[in-house]
Amino acid sequence: MAAGAVVPNTIAENGKWYDCDNSKGACDEPKVNGRCGLTWVAGGEAAAFGEYDTGTSTECCGDDSNEKYRSTAKGGTTYSACCNLATDCVDVGNACVPTGTQSGGFICTSGQWFDGDLSSTDCTNAVGAGNWNLGTGSEVAETTCCGDDLGEYNRFRDCKPGSCVSVPSDKKCCNADKDCVYSGECFYDVDTAISLVQAENTAFCTSKKQEEPCTKGEAKVKCEWTGSNCVATATRAAVQFSQKTGGSYKAYADVNNDGSDEVCVASSPGQWEGSTFGSVSGIVRNITDPAQGALVRVLGTASQATTAADGSYTITNVLTGYHDIVASKSEYEASTAYGVFVPDGATVTVDFTLVRALGGCEDDCTLVGSNLCDASCQGKGLCWFYSDATKAACDGTFGIIEMPGGLMNVDCCKGQPYSPIKADITVPSKNVIVSKKPVLYHGKFINMVMVVFNR
Repeated sequence: MAAGAVVPNTIAENGKWYDCDNSKGACDEPKVNGRCGLTWVAGGEAAAFGEYDTGTSTECCGDDSNEKYRSTAKGGTTYSACCNLATDCVDVGNACVPTGTQSGGFICTSGQWFDGDLSSTDCTNAVGAGNWNLGTGSEVAETTCCGDDLGEYNRFRDCKPGSCVSVPSDKKCCNADKDCVYSGECFYDVDTAISLVQAENTAFCTSKKQEEPCTKGEAKVKCEWTGSNCVATATRAAVQFSQKTGGSYKAYADVNNDGSDEVCVASSPGQWEGSTFGSVSGIVRNITDPAQGALVRVLGTASQATTAADGSYTITNVLTGYHDIVASKSEYEASTAYGVFVPDGATVTVDFTLVRALGGCEDDCTLVGSNLCDASCQGKGLCWFYSDATKAACDGTFGIIEMPGGLMNVDCCKGQPYSPIKADITVPSKNVIVSKKPVLYHGKFINMVMVVFNR
């Protein structure tokens, strides 16, 4: 084995094994004549590691693979210990601490103590770029480093999908990771704000000794009557009301600038979320009738509903804000309403009219884009010819025609054959006026022929 090789509690040197933990002299004197050339020092780990039986025992540091001698300066004082990682720092009391540890205004970063508040360079070395002097609106001193001390969190405008738009440049130094930021200001997460506002309202509510004053006016939002006492409520409404009347614990902001507040929720970290919900309802029709079984969806969400027999639908618990809503049904073109605003606590009405897909069949047995009946539409949607005979007679036509044989007429596409009443009228041709006028017949435009004459 090569010189300098390490096995538990010994080291190979000059062709011999030496016990480095045997004495201070064997450990830390120069690496000649049976000396290990390491460091005789107390262990700084909380638990036993390497050949250290306890975190305070003094032995030779470095004769085992997971023993690392660390000596780090902090505030003008150097602390030394044997640690099990080369990236550890040594703190007061010669205790080994991992990178990322915050202590006494310093932070351990890759084996060195940094005071990030000294300068922007020290701040960058301590916690990375973008954390120096985050300005007014922060919950900690604005001209210091954010994140190098306990209770400092670099937060930005972070939005849940569909609630608002995240803006990384809108950031501040807040005192909790659950906080949200909007327009250069830190906001509480709503659950934290609820407990703070409840405590803030306690004296106000307990002063109401009877039910009526406890449930009227301002107290109606802040308090609730339990049957014998008036107590402060623990609700989001109380937080929102308190904020709008000058309270200290802000958890709401109109982040979307749409007139509806978003709420800060503790999502580790805090995020803005649509604070209120509304509903969408309406009627879905085809050209002539209600469309039963159509699916109406709020795009980007799981909210949806299926229409009833009368074509009606209602979607509840839709986040307040702007949404695209689509109605669809088999064999019909989907119809989309773009940018529908769902108001806070109210219902918006959105109606749809569905048309058959191009080349498909309408419910009246005509092809989409055509006024003519088509026998191939039989059984599609609501199309059903009266009989095979009427289907054959009506194919390629529309309106009232004469059935083969001349004895019966049929109103195409879906009418029942009937015996026509015929009149034989003869008039001088010079007294006849013939005109045509387009009229809507069974949902289709046809030419109505008018004949005017004198006897």
